[in-house]
Amino acid sequence: MSEVERGKPSVLALGGGTFVRPDNFALLENNGVTLWLDAPFELIKQRVAADGSRPLATDPVMFRELFEARRNLYQLADHRVVIQSEDPDANVDAIIALKLFGA
Repeated sequence: MSEVERGKPSVLALGGGTFVRPDNFALLENNGVTLWLDAPFELIKQRVAADGSRPLATDPVMFRELFEARRNLYQLADHRVVIQSEDPDANVDAIIALKLFGA
């Protein structure tokens, strides 16, 4: 994160709990542009099931509650990109369509 603070252009893929910590959110908000990749719960559930290393997702009810609770924090991001498929090209196109950095 120190490179971000120094102004080095970077793309960071952060975990779902990053915005939960106010100091993380402040660092990101004060030093860059934040994107919320808003994927539906069912898609997230599929991805996590395939991973197998997510202890917070082992209880389906608690995982759903965690997902819903974090959405309020994710909504603080500068931009929201709705993820509607597993197609990486479509998702990248949706991000590029934001035109965050000019023409």
